[in-house]
Amino acid sequence: MENTGKIMFQDDTKPVWYIAVGERWLGPLAAEDVYERIMQHQITWAHYIWRESQGEWKRICDVPVFKAALPSKPAREKLPPKPPSSDRSEERSWFLYYNDSQFGPFSTSEVERYLQTGKIHGKIHVWRDGMSEWKRLETVKEFAVKKAQIKPARRTAQPPPPQSTARDKREMPRKPLVARIMFAKDDRIAVAICRDVSVGGMQVLTDLVPGKAGDRIKLNVTPPGDDRGGNIKPFVAEGVIVRILDDGRGFSFRFGKLPDEARRAIEDYIQFTGI
Repeated sequence: MENTGKIMFQDDTKPVWYIAVGERWLGPLAAEDVYERIMQHQITWAHYIWRESQGEWKRICDVPVFKAALPSKPAREKLPPKPPSSDRSEERSWFLYYNDSQFGPFSTSEVERYLQTGKIHGKIHVWRDGMSEWKRLETVKEFAVKKAQIKPARRTAQPPPPQSTARDKREMPRKPLVARIMFAKDDRIAVAICRDVSVGGMQVLTDLVPGKAGDRIKLNVTPPGDDRGGNIKPFVAEGVIVRILDDGRGFSFRFGKLPDEARRAIEDYIQFTGI
């Protein structure tokens, strides 16, 4: 396996690649190191990857350097007959995103079973090969028809405490967004990652935190956008560092001054998948 990686990426050996994983990023890594992590099931072809000359984050499977390493599809005439439908034989192609982490792959039946038992709900994000972006589970046609059959979660006799309700209301309008962020730190220009965004702020991942909680900073945000109504043009945001992440590799940022055009674009982006 190791020799295969070295031969395959012999023209791309410099450690320049960064991988977005949960609330942090890994790197810099050489192309063969990225391939080894895929082969060891530490990451998947659906993870986002970036290097400075690339401009924006892309899934590994969409980057030309790695396309040669993708498993080839068997010729049509060599395909075996379709097996009978069952959980064991069903293709596992669905990836789930919640609690700032990615899980999967799962089969359609497995996802439906998780919905039925209340392990997940329709507001989490789902993706599989062929989809242009992550979508809310309840908006995907394979699962939307099942929504009426989902059993309601078992409730306790007492209502939830007020602080839990407030937290749910705050988190509801958030949506994952991988964007490139630039800011100044000690006369240096730093590059960071945005993992999710709301009209109130965003979570930023970086090894170079530009201050402490309560400090005011300015960020230049460059989202990738899309061609189906969810475009967000690059914008400059001023605001306050609310919290430093537990591992010290990022911070939560609350918008103070945000251009009206950027605010409307973020609202449209969040509502685009039915939040």
